[in-house]
Amino acid sequence: MERLRKALPGATITIAAPLHVRIRPAGQEEQSAFLDNGWNRYQRAPEELEDILEDYVGNAVESARSVERPLDRRRVVPVIKDRAWLEESQQALRARGTKDPSRLAPVHEDYNGELTILYAEDREKGIAYLTDEVLAKAGLKRAELRALAVKNLAALIPAIEAHELQGTFMITAGGDYEASLLLLDDLWTGQYVAPKVKGEVVVAIPARDILLVAGSEDAAGLSLIQGYARKVHAEASYALTPQLFVRRGGKFVPFSGR
Repeated sequence: MERLRKALPGATITIAAPLHVRIRPAGQEEQSAFLDNGWNRYQRAPEELEDILEDYVGNAVESARSVERPLDRRRVVPVIKDRAWLEESQQALRARGTKDPSRLAPVHEDYNGELTILYAEDREKGIAYLTDEVLAKAGLKRAELRALAVKNLAALIPAIEAHELQGTFMITAGGDYEASLLLLDDLWTGQYVAPKVKGEVVVAIPARDILLVAGSEDAAGLSLIQGYARKVHAEASYALTPQLFVRRGGKFVPFSGR
């Protein structure tokens, strides 16, 4: 609380509920900051406390300042999450007594039954999920979000690299949006990955910054990425899912092993 007050002089800052802070910058509308992810990150890595606090204070300051400026369409990006994350965030809003949960709910669309696509503005200190209110102010329609966000993602991420290990690959692209690379069709249909694996392309996204690839006909490779995915999912600060996904019909769907 003290760090927030020092970073936002003149703002009214109150604790609304456990892991829920309300911030009203001078002359602006009240905003909510939910600390669930930070708490989970701290539980997994207590030694990162200073970094966690710095990240959240930075995000709060940037959010407060961004109210006065319009959405930057060039920085709208897609964020892949598992459906459980979305359901838990919506339940948390209702449990905290939010008067209008839908007003704060992030804009999203189903991807494959297991995963969902959320839309956010990429910022210097993190991301801010878009709401219907933000879209309305920016004059953006939901129907145009996917194409715009995927185009922006390709332009914003650093160079994509594939690191080979025993016939499998780890794909890196800066550490923030590796899971979202599932939406870049050119990455999976060209000469980048598909010819290098046996059978269909199978991926694991156990955390937002981990993207593993193997072939559906490579039993050893599948076992390797599955085992690593389970380990990472159990330990990562920004865990997603240990589920494997296979690319079929132009998209990734849950992989059953056949």
